[in-house]
Amino acid sequence: MTNPPALRILVVDDDVSFRMAVVSYLEERGYSVESSETGEDALECLKRETFDVVLLDYWLPMMSGINVLQKMHENKNETPVVMLTGAGSEIVAVEAMSLGAYDYIPKERIEVDHLPITINSVHERHLFRKEKEARSAEGVFRKRTVETAAMMRSTLNSLAHVLNNNLSLMSLNVEDGFDSVLPQVPTSQRPQAEKMLKDLQEGIRLVSSGVNSMLTLSESVYQRLSGSVMAQQWEQTTRMQVAELENEHRRTMEESGECDVDGAGR
Repeated sequence: MTNPPALRILVVDDDVSFRMAVVSYLEERGYSVESSETGEDALECLKRETFDVVLLDYWLPMMSGINVLQKMHENKNETPVVMLTGAGSEIVAVEAMSLGAYDYIPKERIEVDHLPITINSVHERHLFRKEKEARSAEGVFRKRTVETAAMMRSTLNSLAHVLNNNLSLMSLNVEDGFDSVLPQVPTSQRPQAEKMLKDLQEGIRLVSSGVNSMLTLSESVYQRLSGSVMAQQWEQTTRMQVAELENEHRRTMEESGECDVDGAGR
């Protein structure tokens, strides 16, 4: 079985002897370790490379560990940080935690044997937090998507109601045309007028079928997004309606002589 990749650690401390001791100890235990002497160098290193955990000393020349944390936050760098504090630095530790540090260790009480435990724990907590955030973001996205689908369904239902009412009225007018208008058309022009009325009637029927398919499709989308068990049934119904519409459209085109039997245009 392949071993998991070694965690990459960045040690930031201006105390050369302490820094080298920590780096050596962690490397002996399988970690991949880089080190920086200043906060500025650490930030540049974080821009160039990716690390799993940062061990960050508070007391740094020019730029303190707190300043580094602030810059990381501004740069949207979410690498978990363990702050190394001095004696009596509880206030510093609280400030560091408020800026996103995962943990802190007083340097005068540090035990290198416990560093792997702290590093692994911080790394696991970071992964857990990222997974939780991802699930939360996914939940928000899903909720908004379902809300959008519901709004689309409601809008299409309203539009379909208006369209179907108007199509029904048009259909009645066409039927009235067969009864009252057609008899008044000169005999020589009657076949052409009758064909126009039939084409209009067929067009109205196809549009009405299209509106109903559109409603079924919007319902299918909504049901699927909302996790309904009826989603598959709605999807199957939509496909059947669309296929039927396509066949009806082809038959209409063939009957009107606008395409060959195989569907190719003349």
